[in-house]
Amino acid sequence: MHYRSEIDGLRALAIIPVILFHAGTEFCSGGFLGVDIFFVISGYLITGIIVKETQENKFSVINFLSRRARRILPPLYFMMFAISIFYLLIARPSVEECTLFGESLLSSVSFLSNFYFAINTGYFAASSELLPFLHTWSLSVEEQFYLIYPPLLLIFLRLGKKFPIIFLLLIFFLSLALAHFGSGILGKWNFYILPTRAWEISLGALCYFTSRDFVKIQSKKITNEFLSVLGLGLILYSILFLDQSINAPGLWCLIPAIGTVLIIQFCKKGTTLQSILGNKVLVLIGLLSYGAYLWHQPILAVTRHFVIHPSQISPSLISIAISVSFLLALISFHLIEKPFRSGRLSILWLLFPLIILVFLGIFTKEFSSLGINPRTESFSNTVRDLARSNYDSHRNNDGYDFGLLDKENINLLLLGDSHARMLIPNVSKHLEARGWRGFHPYNKETKSNFLAINQGTTGQFLSTWLVEIEELAKNAKAIVLSFRNSRSQNNYFYNTINPEKSDNFFDILEQRILQITKLTPKLIIVGPVPETPFWGPNHGRTFLQNDVKVSSCMEGFIKIQQKYLNFLQKIDEKNQSISVVFPHAFLATNNHLLKWVAYQENEEEALPLYYDDDHLNLLGSTKLVSDIFEHLE
Repeated sequence: MHYRSEIDGLRALAIIPVILFHAGTEFCSGGFLGVDIFFVISGYLITGIIVKETQENKFSVINFLSRRARRILPPLYFMMFAISIFYLLIARPSVEECTLFGESLLSSVSFLSNFYFAINTGYFAASSELLPFLHTWSLSVEEQFYLIYPPLLLIFLRLGKKFPIIFLLLIFFLSLALAHFGSGILGKWNFYILPTRAWEISLGALCYFTSRDFVKIQSKKITNEFLSVLGLGLILYSILFLDQSINAPGLWCLIPAIGTVLIIQFCKKGTTLQSILGNKVLVLIGLLSYGAYLWHQPILAVTRHFVIHPSQISPSLISIAISVSFLLALISFHLIEKPFRSGRLSILWLLFPLIILVFLGIFTKEFSSLGINPRTESFSNTVRDLARSNYDSHRNNDGYDFGLLDKENINLLLLGDSHARMLIPNVSKHLEARGWRGFHPYNKETKSNFLAINQGTTGQFLSTWLVEIEELAKNAKAIVLSFRNSRSQNNYFYNTINPEKSDNFFDILEQRILQITKLTPKLIIVGPVPETPFWGPNHGRTFLQNDVKVSSCMEGFIKIQQKYLNFLQKIDEKNQSISVVFPHAFLATNNHLLKWVAYQENEEEALPLYYDDDHLNLLGSTKLVSDIFEHLE
């Protein structure tokens, strides 16, 4: 295929929003769709290479995979080695962070990271921005495509001209249908796996096969001008106005995908858009796009480990991180990519860094112990990320068992969301001392949306849910209810930023609480946990914090939660079977400041009470759980 500078410009148009999205810029809400653009481009270019070489009787699957390896592996290995050394020795991750990092490193090296991240995290989850190798999921998808697609395409090419198109159309429609309807079935897997991404790659392939059918249309400059600009408009619209609520990669992703196809097909020499995308700056960015993609996420992720809160990086730090990403991409392009792609360096040289990376992935904790970060083992143990491990309990399909697991009857039922699960380790200790068994019902289908206001199917769910809870609580001595009364705008049933909705919420909440009280002799409600501007795991990483003092004002918490606190106080006073425990009562050093660190006995080190910004860790929930059991005496 002849070189087209505008496709490098299109790559620039794809990588810039991806970087801005990962940097957390608000105006680029659909920046993650840049990856979809890359998939379409990849399908177009790879298909062109295979078809052209097949026609010339030069194509070999082995040679094809070898060239792909030369293109992808050297800069990838270089990036992972550099980031691993810096992260493990300078950031000094905790034991849990080491485990996650090592596993993600091994899965990335083996091009299975899309499966790993589908199992362990969500792409849009808050904690995802801290994972240096999260972005390698897309490389895994492409590599899996490279292994499967060329042999199949060769078979259909030999059957005749129409068969490859029929084959690709079949993949396109089946994959798009799965991607659109799969979000409710596959969950996080829908975003990560090849079967739901294949339609984008196959669309690029179809774009190559059908390009000859548009020759007559492409001969008209006005048509090329209009359709190429339309393609640009679709891409810009998707990047600026779409967001994660579209459940990518479903039908909404057709907008940037079709925009990419229009540019590939109609951005011809002589058009305005070709002169724009073909300019030297965008072409250079496009040439560096792979390196920039490799470096930006880990650099941003590692930076987030050193600031007070990962979501609050200063604009200057973001600018520095992005600049460093492109600088390293430029260095990698000239010193790593070019020598391997030209054949000057043998692919066998990659065995040495591969062995080192596998070694680092297996012995991550041991290597990290050599680091220079001042954090201690006490800190690492205290900040343990219980919310993303097994909560020190036994989990099954229905929920979490804790306390004395060999007991038949459930003595304490724990209801709620992650703010309930954060209590399990300390609750379990109290239950074991009493000879009790506890249970927290939870599954991904139902979760605990007992506060939902909508009727219809919600009403049917609530009826079923209450029957299930009644069965679980028939021998229970108490029920503990703990959930996040969030100020987040993503909380659909009540948004404290819009207090005009609060009366309806409190009516529904009281109704639900009274329904639960009929199932138990004692209901203990945990009040709202104050949210902190500090990110628990980052405390002690002073590299970029510079002893900055961040206000943890209790007045702000009281203002936001006042109506909810008043409601809990009233329901506590008028119903003897209900007791309310207020976390903020002991999480404040005085009436104005939130206490987010504490000192254990014989410890001079300040240890965090939170393991992120709104969940208490094992140390932080000790007093809260003690108060819960005092109400049970």
